[in-house]
Amino acid sequence: MTCSISSTIYWISQKLNQGQLPVHIENCNIENLFSEIKTFFAEQQDRLNKNNIDFDLIICDQLRAVTIATDRVKLKQILINLISNSFKFTKEGRIVGGCRTGENNQIVFYVSDRGIGIPHDKHQFIFERFSQIYNNELYVGGTGLGLSIVKGLVTLLGGNIWLESEPGKGSTFYFTIEFKNPVHNFPHTHETLLNSDFIFRDKTILVIEDDPFNTDYINEILSGKELQITLAKNGKKP
Repeated sequence: MTCSISSTIYWISQKLNQGQLPVHIENCNIENLFSEIKTFFAEQQDRLNKNNIDFDLIICDQLRAVTIATDRVKLKQILINLISNSFKFTKEGRIVGGCRTGENNQIVFYVSDRGIGIPHDKHQFIFERFSQIYNNELYVGGTGLGLSIVKGLVTLLGGNIWLESEPGKGSTFYFTIEFKNPVHNFPHTHETLLNSDFIFRDKTILVIEDDPFNTDYINEILSGKELQITLAKNGKKP
Protein backbone atom coordinates (compact mmCIF):
# COMPACT_ATOMS: atom_id res chain seq x y z
CA MET A 1 0.00 0.00 0.00
CA THR A 2 1.29 3.44 -0.93
CA CYS A 3 0.47 6.68 0.80
CA SER A 4 1.78 10.12 -0.09
CA ILE A 5 3.74 12.10 2.47
CA SER A 6 1.58 15.08 1.46
CA SER A 7 -1.50 13.29 2.79
CA THR A 8 0.40 12.47 5.98
CA ILE A 9 1.40 16.11 6.44
CA TYR A 10 -2.17 17.16 5.68
CA TRP A 11 -3.29 14.72 8.38
CA ILE A 12 -0.95 16.44 10.85
CA SER A 13 -2.32 19.83 9.80
CA GLN A 14 -5.89 18.66 10.33
CA LYS A 15 -5.03 17.27 13.78
CA LEU A 16 -3.50 20.62 14.71
CA ASN A 17 -6.56 22.53 13.52
CA GLN A 18 -8.83 20.21 15.49
CA GLY A 19 -6.68 20.43 18.63
CA GLN A 20 -6.14 16.66 18.60
CA LEU A 21 -2.35 16.49 18.38
CA PRO A 22 -0.96 15.49 21.81
CA VAL A 23 1.83 17.32 23.63
CA HIS A 24 4.40 15.09 25.31
CA ILE A 25 6.41 16.98 27.91
CA GLU A 26 9.96 15.90 28.65
CA ASN A 27 13.15 17.53 29.84
CA CYS A 28 15.04 19.31 27.07
CA ASN A 29 18.55 20.71 27.31
CA ILE A 30 18.62 23.61 24.86
CA GLU A 31 22.37 23.44 24.25
CA ASN A 32 22.17 19.74 23.35
CA LEU A 33 19.18 20.38 21.09
CA PHE A 34 21.05 23.13 19.24
CA SER A 35 24.07 20.86 18.87
CA GLU A 36 21.92 18.17 17.21
CA ILE A 37 20.40 20.69 14.80
CA LYS A 38 23.80 22.18 13.90
CA THR A 39 25.18 18.71 13.18
CA PHE A 40 22.18 17.89 10.98
CA PHE A 41 22.56 21.02 8.86
CA ALA A 42 26.37 20.79 8.69
CA GLU A 43 26.02 17.34 7.13
CA GLN A 44 23.44 18.59 4.64
CA GLN A 45 25.53 21.63 3.70
CA ASP A 46 28.49 19.38 2.89
CA ARG A 47 26.37 16.97 0.88
CA LEU A 48 24.53 19.70 -1.04
CA ASN A 49 27.56 21.94 -1.55
CA LYS A 50 25.99 24.84 0.35
CA ASN A 51 29.02 25.71 2.46
CA ASN A 52 28.95 29.23 1.00
CA ILE A 53 26.21 29.93 3.57
CA ASP A 54 27.46 30.59 7.10
CA PHE A 55 25.10 28.93 9.60
CA ASP A 56 25.16 29.11 13.39
CA LEU A 57 22.92 28.75 16.45
CA ILE A 58 23.58 31.00 19.43
CA ILE A 59 22.43 30.62 23.03
CA CYS A 60 22.37 33.60 25.36
CA ASP A 61 24.35 33.25 28.59
CA GLN A 62 21.19 32.99 30.73
CA LEU A 63 20.04 29.87 28.87
CA ARG A 64 23.38 28.14 28.39
CA ALA A 65 23.28 24.64 29.92
CA VAL A 66 19.65 25.25 30.94
CA THR A 67 17.15 22.38 30.84
CA ILE A 68 13.46 23.11 30.36
CA ALA A 69 10.29 21.01 30.27
CA THR A 70 8.67 21.05 26.84
CA ASP A 71 7.75 18.84 23.90
CA ARG A 72 11.30 18.38 22.61
CA VAL A 73 10.27 16.68 19.36
CA LYS A 74 7.92 19.48 18.35
CA LEU A 75 10.40 22.20 19.33
CA LYS A 76 13.04 20.54 17.15
CA GLN A 77 10.59 20.27 14.25
CA ILE A 78 9.74 23.97 14.50
CA LEU A 79 13.39 25.02 14.40
CA ILE A 80 14.40 22.66 11.58
CA ASN A 81 11.46 23.79 9.46
CA LEU A 82 12.28 27.48 9.90
CA ILE A 83 15.99 26.93 9.22
CA SER A 84 15.20 24.81 6.14
CA ASN A 85 13.05 27.63 4.79
CA SER A 86 15.94 30.05 5.30
CA PHE A 87 18.27 27.79 3.31
CA LYS A 88 15.64 27.46 0.58
CA PHE A 89 15.37 31.22 0.05
CA THR A 90 19.00 32.21 0.78
CA LYS A 91 21.60 31.82 -1.98
CA GLU A 92 24.58 33.11 -0.01
CA GLY A 93 25.42 34.98 3.17
CA ARG A 94 24.50 34.08 6.72
CA ILE A 95 21.74 32.24 8.54
CA VAL A 96 21.75 32.49 12.31
CA GLY A 97 19.32 31.19 14.89
CA GLY A 98 19.24 31.32 18.63
CA CYS A 99 17.27 31.98 21.77
CA ARG A 100 17.05 34.47 24.60
CA THR A 101 14.93 35.09 27.65
CA GLY A 102 11.78 37.09 27.05
CA GLU A 103 9.07 38.77 29.07
CA ASN A 104 6.45 36.96 31.17
CA ASN A 105 8.58 33.84 31.70
CA GLN A 106 8.96 33.19 27.98
CA ILE A 107 11.86 31.97 25.86
CA VAL A 108 12.21 33.70 22.50
CA PHE A 109 13.66 31.65 19.63
CA TYR A 110 14.62 33.20 16.31
CA VAL A 111 15.93 32.29 12.85
CA SER A 112 17.40 35.12 10.77
CA ASP A 113 18.69 35.09 7.19
CA ARG A 114 19.87 37.41 4.43
CA GLY A 115 17.63 35.85 1.81
CA ILE A 116 15.17 37.39 -0.62
CA GLY A 117 12.88 38.78 2.06
CA ILE A 118 9.09 38.95 2.12
CA PRO A 119 6.98 42.00 1.17
CA HIS A 120 5.17 43.53 4.13
CA ASP A 121 1.74 43.00 2.58
CA LYS A 122 2.43 39.24 2.51
CA HIS A 123 3.36 38.93 6.20
CA GLN A 124 -0.19 38.25 7.34
CA PHE A 125 -0.58 35.41 4.81
CA ILE A 126 2.80 33.70 5.17
CA PHE A 127 1.56 31.21 7.78
CA GLU A 128 -1.40 30.12 5.68
CA ARG A 129 -1.36 26.82 3.81
CA PHE A 130 0.45 26.86 0.47
CA SER A 131 1.37 30.54 0.65
CA GLN A 132 3.58 31.76 -2.20
CA ILE A 133 6.69 33.93 -2.07
CA TYR A 134 7.47 36.44 -4.80
CA ASN A 135 10.50 38.67 -5.39
CA ASN A 136 9.88 41.70 -7.62
CA GLU A 137 6.63 40.03 -8.75
CA LEU A 138 8.52 36.89 -9.86
CA TYR A 139 7.48 33.60 -8.29
CA VAL A 140 10.28 32.23 -6.10
CA GLY A 141 8.69 29.34 -4.26
CA GLY A 142 5.94 28.15 -2.00
CA THR A 143 5.92 27.32 1.70
CA GLY A 144 3.47 24.42 1.31
CA LEU A 145 2.02 23.31 4.64
CA GLY A 146 5.36 23.89 6.40
CA LEU A 147 4.83 27.31 7.98
CA SER A 148 1.17 26.54 8.62
CA ILE A 149 2.22 23.50 10.64
CA VAL A 150 4.98 25.49 12.36
CA LYS A 151 2.41 28.03 13.54
CA GLY A 152 0.15 25.22 14.75
CA LEU A 153 3.00 23.58 16.68
CA VAL A 154 4.02 26.88 18.27
CA THR A 155 0.42 27.50 19.33
CA LEU A 156 0.25 23.96 20.69
CA LEU A 157 3.26 24.75 22.90
CA GLY A 158 1.49 27.88 24.18
CA GLY A 159 3.55 30.38 22.20
CA ASN A 160 3.29 32.95 19.44
CA ILE A 161 5.12 33.33 16.12
CA TRP A 162 5.79 36.42 14.02
CA LEU A 163 8.31 37.75 11.53
CA GLU A 164 10.25 40.83 10.49
CA SER A 165 11.17 40.96 6.82
CA GLU A 166 11.95 43.32 3.99
CA PRO A 167 12.51 42.43 0.32
CA GLY A 168 16.21 42.21 -0.50
CA LYS A 169 17.27 42.38 3.14
CA GLY A 170 16.20 39.01 4.51
CA SER A 171 13.81 37.73 7.15
CA THR A 172 13.77 36.97 10.85
CA PHE A 173 11.19 34.59 12.29
CA TYR A 174 10.54 34.70 16.03
CA PHE A 175 8.53 32.37 18.24
CA THR A 176 8.04 31.94 21.97
CA ILE A 177 7.48 29.04 24.33
CA GLU A 178 6.91 29.07 28.06
CA PHE A 179 9.97 28.70 30.28
CA LYS A 180 9.06 25.66 32.39
CA ASN A 181 11.42 24.15 34.93
CA PRO A 182 12.56 20.53 34.46
CA VAL A 183 10.06 17.90 35.53
CA HIS A 184 11.01 14.98 37.76
CA ASN A 185 9.26 11.63 38.08
CA PHE A 186 6.90 12.23 35.17
CA PRO A 187 5.55 9.42 32.96
CA HIS A 188 7.84 8.74 30.01
CA THR A 189 5.32 8.33 27.20
CA HIS A 190 7.25 8.81 23.99
CA GLU A 191 4.58 8.61 21.30
CA THR A 192 5.56 9.78 17.86
CA LEU A 193 4.14 12.85 16.18
CA LEU A 194 1.90 10.52 14.22
CA ASN A 195 0.08 8.56 16.91
CA SER A 196 -1.74 5.24 17.00
CA ASP A 197 -4.54 6.04 14.56
CA PHE A 198 -2.05 6.29 11.68
CA ILE A 199 -0.31 2.96 11.02
CA PHE A 200 2.93 2.99 9.01
CA ARG A 201 3.75 -0.73 8.98
CA ASP A 202 4.06 -2.29 5.50
CA LYS A 203 3.27 0.98 3.71
CA THR A 204 5.27 2.74 1.03
CA ILE A 205 5.60 6.47 1.64
CA LEU A 206 6.08 8.65 -1.44
CA VAL A 207 7.96 11.79 -0.43
CA ILE A 208 7.49 14.53 -3.04
CA GLU A 209 9.67 17.46 -2.02
CA ASP A 210 11.95 19.70 -4.08
CA ASP A 211 13.86 21.06 -1.10
CA PRO A 212 16.74 18.70 -0.18
CA PHE A 213 16.89 19.84 3.46
CA ASN A 214 13.21 18.99 3.93
CA THR A 215 13.68 15.68 2.10
CA ASP A 216 16.53 14.62 4.37
CA TYR A 217 14.65 15.62 7.51
CA ILE A 218 11.50 13.77 6.45
CA ASN A 219 13.66 10.75 5.66
CA GLU A 220 15.23 11.02 9.12
CA ILE A 221 11.97 11.20 11.10
CA LEU A 222 10.44 8.31 9.12
CA SER A 223 13.45 6.02 9.46
CA GLY A 224 12.98 2.88 11.56
CA LYS A 225 9.21 2.69 11.03
CA GLU A 226 8.91 -0.57 9.06
CA LEU A 227 8.07 1.18 5.81
CA GLN A 228 9.47 1.78 2.35
CA ILE A 229 10.39 5.35 1.44
CA THR A 230 10.38 6.55 -2.17
CA LEU A 231 11.80 10.01 -2.88
CA ALA A 232 10.78 12.28 -5.77
CA LYS A 233 11.31 15.95 -6.63
CA ASN A 234 7.90 16.25 -8.29
CA GLY A 235 4.78 14.25 -8.99
CA LYS A 236 5.92 13.16 -12.46
CA LYS A 237 9.12 11.21 -11.94
CA PRO A 238 10.76 9.53 -8.87
